[in-house]
Amino acid sequence: MSVTCAFCEDAATNNCRRCEGPLCGMHKPWKPELACITCEEEWERGRTKRTLILFPITLAALGVGMGLDGLFVWATEHFSVAPGGWGFVLLFFAVPIMIAIGVVRWVTKQTFRRRFFAHKPRRVPRAEVVK
Repeated sequence: MSVTCAFCEDAATNNCRRCEGPLCGMHKPWKPELACITCEEEWERGRTKRTLILFPITLAALGVGMGLDGLFVWATEHFSVAPGGWGFVLLFFAVPIMIAIGVVRWVTKQTFRRRFFAHKPRRVPRAEVVK
């Protein structure tokens, strides 16, 4: 007897990376770093908690970016060079924001997502119709 997909009655050709549930070609994640629909829904349910944890990390990353800006301003004053126009806007707004985005994405991928995939949910055996 062939194994069927967890979401439809087609033959399973793949498994979920996290729960190892059988998946057909239609329900297979389109990117290798994703899981099945059920696991991804579970990941989304934890969004609020992750956001609250990431908030201080984001503020710290913005602080580092602004500190680098301050270091740059000190260096430009020391060497008698000053940014002007769009360079000033980029330096003081875009650089800290880009640093914060990079840090948040790295923390999410390296800690939260890795821990999510390491925790294998207990699978309930699939029900089968007996005639």
